[in-house]
Amino acid sequence: MKQRLLILWIFVAVMCGQAVAQMSATNVQLTDVNGEKHRLSDFKGKYLYVDLWASWCGPCNMEIPYMQELERSLDNDMVEFVAISVDEDVDSWKVALARHNMKGHQFIAPPELSIILRVRSIPRYIIFDTEGKILYPNAPRPSSGDMIKKILSELK
Repeated sequence: MKQRLLILWIFVAVMCGQAVAQMSATNVQLTDVNGEKHRLSDFKGKYLYVDLWASWCGPCNMEIPYMQELERSLDNDMVEFVAISVDEDVDSWKVALARHNMKGHQFIAPPELSIILRVRSIPRYIIFDTEGKILYPNAPRPSSGDMIKKILSELK
């Protein structure tokens, strides 16, 4: 009996923790290149393919051309591409945006976003559903080619 209660308690704690992380992540204030504030919850009604990256991260920078090609080639109006930098230096972030000619939804996040999402390494790709719930906490990278394109194409 005690073992069953313990298992139930752990299950409820994990599920509540995931729900709180999802709600909190979608409400974290993000800043765009013009200094305007946004939230992932602003995109409610769309699926989000979120790229967590930083200007100093070699593997992140290597994925950028693949992300740009994926965004150009994907034919699904229900998917929005969102790049969120975890840089601490805004100027380094802006230089990287210019160097890579990055367009679209580009944001820089406060450190709490990585903590809320339990991100320990980057690049990290996350897919959120139309209600802001995490569908894929560790989605395939843009360089995975057909794998990620198939997943994103089927989101309706």
